[in-house]
Amino acid sequence: TYCSPCLDEMPHLEKFRASLPADVAKDLVIVSLTDQSDLEMPKKFGTLQDFRQNLGVTYPFARYGRAFRDLFPHSGIPTNYVIGRDGVLRYVDGGFTPQKFAALRKSVQGELRKKVSR
Repeated sequence: TYCSPCLDEMPHLEKFRASLPADVAKDLVIVSLTDQSDLEMPKKFGTLQDFRQNLGVTYPFARYGRAFRDLFPHSGIPTNYVIGRDGVLRYVDGGFTPQKFAALRKSVQGELRKKVSR
């Protein structure tokens, strides 16, 4: 949550979502997952809620546990997952670089273009 690559990526996620038309952005769900509780956050950051607000991050933060780690192993930090409208994992990659973010963005855009089947 507060590692340097995670902090670097968060504004890019915010800008990406803000760049989408409103009718498309409503279909994009971003959640920042952490295994740290408020008690484990360095005091300078306060609570997870304080941390999120101080960064200007509008998407939610949530804690995860062992079950999530078992289903979705980490390949670096941050690790990004794109789950399609059909519930299928479509993309996973770890670490933050401009090139990796471009690949994440392309994957998300591809999924957002797909029709919703009901």
